[in-house]
Amino acid sequence: VELWHADDEGYYSHFAPHIPDGNLRGTIVTDGEGRFEITTIQPAPYQIPTDGPTGWFIEKAGWHPWRPAHLHLMVKAPGKRTITTQLYFSGGEWIENDVATATKPELILDPKPGADGINRVTYDFVLDPA
Repeated sequence: VELWHADDEGYYSHFAPHIPDGNLRGTIVTDGEGRFEITTIQPAPYQIPTDGPTGWFIEKAGWHPWRPAHLHLMVKAPGKRTITTQLYFSGGEWIENDVATATKPELILDPKPGADGINRVTYDFVLDPA
């Protein structure tokens, strides 16, 4: 499982010079049943670049430039089709009107606080045969 996401201010490593390379990016090896667990922060929403052709298009379309907070994941296994997706957080800002129109109900996580006060989510990925 490959995972990457923005920080708590909406910045990604490799794109913001003040963030160390590889920050909030990683590869997770699952157990024999395909399960994995991560501990990370909840990313912030962010504004996509508004310069160049993207900015021109957004302006002409009358859209805002915001993406809701999300996690990027690439899930792969031998003999299976790779899934590349994004998971979002319920109640998050811009969740209802993502400029990329990428949110779907089945991709929205609903974090619940555990006994230790840390928010937890469970999500099942199902990989189709290759």
